[in-house]
Amino acid sequence: MNKVILTGRVSKISKPKQYEKGNLIKFDLAVLNEKHSNNNSNDEFIEITLFDSMATNFAKYINIGDMVEISGKLKINSYTNKDHQKIKQVEVYADSMIYSLKSLKNKEQKQSKENQISNFEFDYEEIKQ
Repeated sequence: MNKVILTGRVSKISKPKQYEKGNLIKFDLAVLNEKHSNNNSNDEFIEITLFDSMATNFAKYINIGDMVEISGKLKINSYTNKDHQKIKQVEVYADSMIYSLKSLKNKEQKQSKENQISNFEFDYEEIKQ
């Protein structure tokens, strides 16, 4: 069975893309590894791929730094680069995503503030006098 469950913070988000069946978005999830004896931790950055409504909701509600839990399938892509080196890339195709209500509230507050700023109008002539 190919099933992965990861919890971490969103660290890098690519621009949403359209593909033949719907929406697609990729992001890097920073997953904290156990601390070593010298108190240094090595975070792993795993590329996550979301499709369709999950991609739409992610773009709508999630920001860099937000904590999310992803459940999905591990996909290993391999290719040969221009220097003829074989490269393996690990990514997770998400089946489900859990995020905190804090993410939703932060996004709504940010949008509310942006709306207040964009709705603020003034008369330049009036200020000039």
